[in-house]
Amino acid sequence: MGEMVYHKGLDFIFSIHKYFLTLEKNEKYENENAMIWKEYLEQPELVFVKNDLKTVFISRLFTSAIGEFVERNSLQALFDLDETGFLKIFADGINSDSLDRERIWELHDAYFSEELYVREEDFVIFKEAIFNTEVFRVRLINALKKTYSVFENRILSTEMMTVIEKVLKQHNENIKNGDETYTKHIINMKVFDSGTLPEGFKLYMLYFCSKNYLISVEGNFLIFSSDVYDKMKSIYEKLDIQLFLNVISDNTRLNLLKLLMKREYYGAELARELEVTTANISHHIMKFSKLKIVKMRKGEKSRIYFSVLKEGVERYIDSLRDFLYEK
Repeated sequence: MGEMVYHKGLDFIFSIHKYFLTLEKNEKYENENAMIWKEYLEQPELVFVKNDLKTVFISRLFTSAIGEFVERNSLQALFDLDETGFLKIFADGINSDSLDRERIWELHDAYFSEELYVREEDFVIFKEAIFNTEVFRVRLINALKKTYSVFENRILSTEMMTVIEKVLKQHNENIKNGDETYTKHIINMKVFDSGTLPEGFKLYMLYFCSKNYLISVEGNFLIFSSDVYDKMKSIYEKLDIQLFLNVISDNTRLNLLKLLMKREYYGAELARELEVTTANISHHIMKFSKLKIVKMRKGEKSRIYFSVLKEGVERYIDSLRDFLYEK
């Protein structure tokens, strides 16, 4: 496993996202590093900046799109984008060679319709960014520049950088000494089918997005929490057998599960096999999402592929067997 590094630009972007999510969820944030933004964004001169940032960075999908660009390029490169370059972020996100706005939105809309965790604000923000690109770009970049100035000059003090470097050094010493914690957490998210970390794997520490790290593989990445393994273990230990039975009691869902146990399918394929609509497939997949046994990936032509975590299904079956034969 390679070395963990600190990426200032990514920490900046994701800490803002974490700050607004924490406020939205009304979470306790005494130990949340991202709440350092509260001191600065509550100041009167930044009230409009705060509103602009909150509007866009409450969206997980938008934050990921911007984050992926910053990781591949730099934060300064984001600041330097013109209207066409900014629009290209959203075209590249769904593998579109065209910069036609209608086509870009059509592909995003199709992707959103199959993505399980899309929120209403994702639709609104992406549509605004695609059809009103220049106004959207100017407001976003201006807000980011003002807050990044605060981040660099007031938050990232010499003392704070010393703390970050110390934490980072400890992480890398753990990795060097063979601590499997990081690998275990990542593999248990079922991100990589082989059970091993792939080539091109990168690991970033996000200090102001507490207890979170960033996995990057060939420009695509996702955030995972340092305590994700314990959370998943807790989920598996509290398997809801009744929920499992309710989900598979529907004949369509039972046959859908049977198909996915054999191989990976994308939405339209499943719809054809089961003789239902794609929208109907999305509805059934949503039911499975509560069981944590179906995973998704984005493939070619913006298709969303679904597969089953077989060990997850086996755990439910084992739990049911234990329950039935329990003395």
